[in-house]
Amino acid sequence: MHEAKETPQAQLDLRTLLLKAVSDKYRALTALFVIGGIATVVTPAFASARNLSFIVVQSSVIGVMALGSTLVILAGSIDLSPSAVATLAAIIAVSSLGGGSMGDFLVAITLALGAAFALGILNGLLVVVGRIPSIIATLGTMLA
Repeated sequence: MHEAKETPQAQLDLRTLLLKAVSDKYRALTALFVIGGIATVVTPAFASARNLSFIVVQSSVIGVMALGSTLVILAGSIDLSPSAVATLAAIIAVSSLGGGSMGDFLVAITLALGAAFALGILNGLLVVVGRIPSIIATLGTMLA
């Protein structure tokens, strides 16, 4: 039996392939850290705990919407209405705030979540029961 040894060129090619795979996979994350590093050098207050907490809070709504959209895409469909539904829920919440008490706040949140839930159920029924393609159903909901 003859055992084949890897040549230095083959090891280099393997190393290059692995480096390329990792760099392709983490390109967006690397860009995020590079941009964050540049922002920290230009404006030192960027990396403060207060600013980073503001960034996390402001990104949380988009993150939740992205998770929901990911589940829809994994199911093989597409949903065009999340931004319109979120906007409608925000409008309902703000317009139903009255005197600013905790009771008003809870009513506003309940109404906003109820409206978003109702539109989600409507989209689901149009797609599953009505057999309308998801892109058409959600486009109609978005524009309505």
